Amino acid sequence: MIAVQRDYTLQDAKHFHAHIEVKVCGTIEVDISETDDHFTADLDHVEFKQMGDKTKVIVITEEDHKKWQLILDRRDAAQLHNDVDNAVEEFEILMNDLS
Repeated sequence: MIAVQRDYTLQDAKHFHAHIEVKVCGTIEVDISETDDHFTADLDHVEFKQMGDKTKVIVITEEDHKKWQLILDRRDAAQLHNDVDNAVEEFEILMNDLS
């Protein structure tokens, strides 16, 4: 895996759409199509917090350390969490192979 791209509908009041790319180089990129917002963060700055049947994904950006919160359906968040875990694992394997 070099990158996994997913599209999600946010589970907040506006139901915007998020295009999320998890990269094996250790970053996550999020684009909110309706607002043209884009942010990038290291995977170690991504947190998942359960909120009933939804999950809050908290991302702290690299550039300005701004905190973004995305509300996802529990299943979508589980898929994203798995993608993040896999990317972190593959990145660690890659770094070990290079040393």
